[in-house]
Parts: sequence; C-alpha cells; structure tokens
Amino acid sequence: MFNPLQTPHSGYHWDGSSDRFFEGWYYRLTLPSGGQTFGFMYSIDDPIGSQSYSGGAAQILGANDEYLYRTFPDVQRFWARRDRLGLGHWGKTESSLKSQLLEPTLFQRQIKEGYQATATLNQGFICDRAKQNYCRWYYIIEPIYGVGR
Repeated sequence: MFNPLQTPHSGYHWDGSSDRFFEGWYYRLTLPSGGQTFGFMYSIDDPIGSQSYSGGAAQILGANDEYLYRTFPDVQRFWARRDRLGLGHWGKTESSLKSQLLEPTLFQRQIKEGYQATATLNQGFICDRAKQNYCRWYYIIEPIYGVGR
C-alpha cells in the first residue's frame, strides 16, 4: 500500500552480494528556538564483513559545529529495512537480542552505544573516548508531507 508520507527509495539497497557496497543516511534537525542545526549521518560499508573496511559509523555534526564520530565494526549488529526507512547499529550492549528496532525505553536500557532511526524516530548514544565527548539523542519525527513514489 502506498504511503504518501513515506520517503521514496528509503529502504536498504544491499542485495547480499560480495560486491563492494556502501550506503548512508542523513537526518537534519533544526531547533525552532535559536535555529541550532544538528546533522546525524549513518553509514554501512561492505556489510558482508571480513574486510578491514567492513563496518558502520555514526557521525554527528552538532551545535557550534561540534563533531562526533563513532565506528561500529561488527556488521552483524547492523539492521535495516528493505521496504522503508529503518536502520540501526549496536555497539556496546549486554543484550542477547538480535539487532532490530526496539521500543525507545528498551533501547535506552539495553544498548549502551549505538543508534536506531526510522521515518518517525531517531535515537542513540555515541561516545568519543579520546576526547571524552558524548551525545545522547532521542526525538520523534512527524512527517507532514511527502514527495514522489
């Protein structure tokens, strides 16, 4: 069924082959008061694994051009939906659950480092231990219009 608010071509595009593959996603958040803008960038590189460059990353460009970057080398802890916008990557966790979209409160309790994002949710926590910087975020997105099919 067609959803007019669904972002077109937003599903995960890897076909499972061993060919070199990269995909990335970008979310932009602008706060209404003050106009501060944040960029959340997520990526997966060669999800078949076993290469030195296989893995994922989360990057945040924050207020006052602050930048935070975290890699997630375990491709088995990455998940994404093929039919619509939905992805996540778990870093630190004591959970034995398969990587998947979690209820926000369960994600906050179980996932010590990582992210999950859909068309209506963006949540995560990453830390740069070298600089002792971290970012925790959780916001709801309410689509008001869509484009294309």
